[in-house]
Amino acid sequence: MSPPTDEQCEQARQVLLERAKAELDGMRTPGVADTMLSSASDFGRPGVEYVLRNAFEGIWARDGLEKKYRSLVVISILASTGKMAQLRSHIGIGLSNGLTEVEIGEAMLHVAGYCGFPSGLDAFSVAEEAIKDWKAAPWV
Repeated sequence: MSPPTDEQCEQARQVLLERAKAELDGMRTPGVADTMLSSASDFGRPGVEYVLRNAFEGIWARDGLEKKYRSLVVISILASTGKMAQLRSHIGIGLSNGLTEVEIGEAMLHVAGYCGFPSGLDAFSVAEEAIKDWKAAPWV
């Protein structure tokens, strides 16, 4: 069997990108993936495509965990590593995926206990704002 051609590889990347966009759009406001791509610079677009394909098609679309629990894992990781801008976005995704405010608060409490009070307090603050914003305008 011969290796795939460059054209076949590009077609496969485009199929995966379309599947990734559908996955993300199902958890966020429809069209958000296209907005991410269209607002990316020529320099940044490959990074956005890579993240979409690998995170949303490669990880989020897998069987094995319900999206609610994937959200809980991602929220906890982002909070514990101080990625507050992404945490804000993923809190909304988590709520759209069925997480409750209580579950998110418990995750933030674990972050405080295991990663330190500054990380936990920052995460609580971001989560509270994100929940308030999501309640005012739910994504899905």
